[in-house]
Amino acid sequence: MVALFVLVILALLVIIIAFQPKPIVLTLHDNPLRLKEKQYTILNAVITNITGEKAADVSVRAEAEDRQSIIIGTAGSDSEKITVIESGLNRKVNFLVFPKTGIKEGNYRIKVTTLINGQPFEESIVLEVLPN
Repeated sequence: MVALFVLVILALLVIIIAFQPKPIVLTLHDNPLRLKEKQYTILNAVITNITGEKAADVSVRAEAEDRQSIIIGTAGSDSEKITVIESGLNRKVNFLVFPKTGIKEGNYRIKVTTLINGQPFEESIVLEVLPN
């Protein structure tokens, strides 16, 4: 009987954790990116405040692991500032992603980091580049 109770509690915890929103969710508008058709793509980052308190001045930064091949930026910057995010709510931030001229075909990892109420969060996504 006690074992069954423990199993039920563990199952409920797993369900709760599985349905808790992720602090960072990333999508790329064009993936794979076919450079013959388009020279850039847009990285969309949805930042959710899961800290339990209102957050202010939330910095969001995007960077490519291979900075020699990929440029990331919004108006010349690879970071954005979110003024306020209430607990449990989210904000969307977009970054332009530009492969450099002469980039090789392949997969390129892009990482997004943020700090919400002193808690660091990180997520990454892979962009597939097809030059021709």
